Amino acid sequence: RRGITWLITPATTPARFASALASGTDVAVLDLEDSVPHRQKEQARDTVLNFLTETEPVVGGEDRAVLGVRVNALATLHGLRDLTAIAESGVCPAVLLIPKVETPRDIDLVAELFEASGNAGESHPEVWALIETPQAIQQLPQITSSPALTGVVFGAADYAAAAGCRRTASALRYPRAAL
Repeated sequence: RRGITWLITPATTPARFASALASGTDVAVLDLEDSVPHRQKEQARDTVLNFLTETEPVVGGEDRAVLGVRVNALATLHGLRDLTAIAESGVCPAVLLIPKVETPRDIDLVAELFEASGNAGESHPEVWALIETPQAIQQLPQITSSPALTGVVFGAADYAAAAGCRRTASALRYPRAAL
């Protein structure tokens, strides 16, 4: 079975969006989180929403990656604004990557927001959880049991920082095995 490749592109570089989609990767993710400085979060969100509006359909094809968006963590104001803006926009990416997921409630919140957005007949994005903390690893069975979840991605660098360990194969063996 072949792995899925993800290409993360900062939402502050719209000139790279089209080339990311045509790069040969499986999922091209427009990043609103780590690659965007705090003072540019609102502008980056508007840039992504404009691109989503102009780039229908948002699903991949033989010569195009699936389009995804990584929002900010839901425990932040920017994360809630990202999620609300996408849900209310009437257009959405094929994949929504949710960082810092630590409980199944994070995934349920995303699903509930899209259901309540008034776009019930519209398609909703696949929701992927970014697992980046020891608490998320402890809650992994509950997180992965959410019916709204499509998959999980391991954030090794943030996990190592949260766990206070080095980013080595032996230090990350347990969380990788759990995933």
